[in-house]
Amino acid sequence: MADLTGAGPVTTRALLTVAANSSPTTIGIVAPTDTNYSPSQLAVEIWQLPINGTVYLADGATRVTLLQNLTVAQLTGLEFAPAPGASAQSGRFTYTVSDPSGASAFGAARLSVELNSGHILTVGRGQQYSTVGAAIEASQNGDTVLVQAGNYINDFATINTDITLQGVGGMVNMVGTEQIPNGKAILVTNGDDTISNFSFSGAQVADGNGAGIRYQAGHLILNNDYFHDNQEGLLAASNPSGTITINNSEFDHNGAGDGFTHNLYVNEVGNLTIRNSYFHDAVVGHEIKSRADNTIIVNSRIQDGPTGTASYEIDLPNGGNALIYGNVIEQGPLSQNPVILSTGEEGNVYSNSHLTADFNTVLNDLTSSSVLAVRDSTGATAELDGNDAYGFTPGHIVSGLFTASKNTLLTGEPALITTHPWLG
Repeated sequence: MADLTGAGPVTTRALLTVAANSSPTTIGIVAPTDTNYSPSQLAVEIWQLPINGTVYLADGATRVTLLQNLTVAQLTGLEFAPAPGASAQSGRFTYTVSDPSGASAFGAARLSVELNSGHILTVGRGQQYSTVGAAIEASQNGDTVLVQAGNYINDFATINTDITLQGVGGMVNMVGTEQIPNGKAILVTNGDDTISNFSFSGAQVADGNGAGIRYQAGHLILNNDYFHDNQEGLLAASNPSGTITINNSEFDHNGAGDGFTHNLYVNEVGNLTIRNSYFHDAVVGHEIKSRADNTIIVNSRIQDGPTGTASYEIDLPNGGNALIYGNVIEQGPLSQNPVILSTGEEGNVYSNSHLTADFNTVLNDLTSSSVLAVRDSTGATAELDGNDAYGFTPGHIVSGLFTASKNTLLTGEPALITTHPWLG
């Protein structure tokens, strides 16, 4: 890809295809060139990570993170490993290369995962199985379950295998109309599972924690999914080695109204990643609550709108390493809590706690003298750069230790976007 300035770094696009569930493989990124500077003088910054796997340094163990700075030598040695269960998916990895003069260029790699070689199971009218639960019960590791679009009423199941669930021809609506016998969720996940084009609604159990999905272990990937009108949207148990990745999905009107149930509630997992998703109108509870060691929320919309009753928009009660980047975050006029983003308020349990909140648009519509955009109680220094804010006075932006630059107080409020990402 040619550089954007006409003089400076030049990059070459990379393409890599790997087998499903394969080990880390070198991407093969060619070293960028610059007529005026040597490769050791060039700076690399990561701009986009693939949704279908993880990029590592050459050791195959150290994860690359968004906005991380690398050397050219590190860039050319990067490796890619597909997410467990990923099948027939492509992802995009992008970065910028800058030289000392300020000239820069974009670079990109297309990272593809081949179709999983497991069996194909089909669900729906005239298919192998009439219920999702029956297909899950019959599944083995590596299988793909293709589910015809439509309504599946009280079709509850526990997934103990590493499989892919894929809606075909539209959304698969998993609807609960009765108390769930397992006492947990419409689907309970214990493996390395990918679930795409599914919706979950009506989950209810006696203790008030009925979830669309109860995550218990493994690596869970959600693509183009919709959680609404459950006691909990997604509830995740503690699993420090586990990961949850949410792409292009929507969570709304989840919560039992008790303040302890939320659109999304993730206990201690290794990594929670949310991309290009829409969280709104949680019922009294939080839009997003994460106790994960690492929480990444990028290019998403988290908002209450005019009638939402959510408390925190983002709550990281135990701290952790958090990147909140490029989002629209709006607190509505009926919010239950004047703080929009809070971290560490229940005790900072992670040694790596650090909040980076960059290039977000943060909107406040709540009338309160206690309004606060960011409350950082971790004791670490938060970074706030390039954000736009509306409805705040300068003294109500952040509390705790922080550095800030290039943040702007808006004089007018941008219109909220309320389209559904899973329709795109």
